[in-house]
Amino acid sequence: MTRISLRITQSPPEAEVMIRFLRADGGWLYITATVDTGAEITFLPIDLLAILAYDTVNTAHLTVERAGVKKADYEVVETSILVQIEDEFGNVSQPFTMPIWFGQTSVRLFGMTNALERGVLHLDMQALSGYIDIP
Repeated sequence: MTRISLRITQSPPEAEVMIRFLRADGGWLYITATVDTGAEITFLPIDLLAILAYDTVNTAHLTVERAGVKKADYEVVETSILVQIEDEFGNVSQPFTMPIWFGQTSVRLFGMTNALERGVLHLDMQALSGYIDIP
């Protein structure tokens, strides 16, 4: 197992992870995303998709509905991308494919479902300590 440390802050109280994506030009794109323990899927700004390497054949355009909220639907592009997660100490996970939604947003949320299928999240906000153990 590889232990990937998270960046924990008190104000605002959140945990962040660094994600590494293969770019279409062969380089790497590094982004920091807020860990969202309730999200099934990672959600990122649509402008990132233009520079990433991804399988256009297995890409879908979806409308996400928010139950009970009128006119709160939004459009996303769903695709799977090869990623690695890493930390400031040089620990890097093995590459894995992760489903991601890209949409009109400025937030960067790391959905835990795909990561937790592979590993275990440890989070202690009081001690400002957190990490993901991932094979």
